[in-house]
Amino acid sequence: MTTVRNAERARLIRQSRRRLRLGEPVPVCATCGCDKVETLTGVSWSELPTWVQRKIIQRHHPAGRAAEPGWTVPLCLTCHALASERQRDLPLEVRRPRTKRDRQRALLHGVIDVLRIFEEGARSARAVVERVISEMEEES
Repeated sequence: MTTVRNAERARLIRQSRRRLRLGEPVPVCATCGCDKVETLTGVSWSELPTWVQRKIIQRHHPAGRAAEPGWTVPLCLTCHALASERQRDLPLEVRRPRTKRDRQRALLHGVIDVLRIFEEGARSARAVVERVISEMEEES
C-alpha cells in the first residue's frame, strides 16, 4: 500500500513540475477538470500550435457563435462534444438566431448550459474531494 501511495505522490510531483515549466496556468476543462498535463511539453500553452491546443482543450460557444461570438468556455474534447450535442436539441431559432429576441433566447440558453457545465464540474470536484478525505481517514 505504501508503494502505491509513493507512486501516486511521485506522479503528482511530476505533474506539478511540468505545470511550473509551462510558465502559465494549464487550460482545464470546466466540466470534468481534464487538463491532460501529461500530454503537454515544456512549451507554454500560447506557444503551442493551434492544432495541438485543439487536441487538448476546445473552446465551446454556449450561446452559439451567432448570438455571442466572444463568449467561450474551455472544455475537453469529450465534454465539448456532449455540450455541442445538447445545443443541437435546441429550436432552430435559438441555434441560428436572426432577430434580437432570438439572440437573447440563445444567450439565456447559453447561460443555462454554462450553469449545467459548472454543476457537472462541481459534482466531479466533490467526488474527488470525498475520495481524498476518505483516503486521509483511512491513513489515520
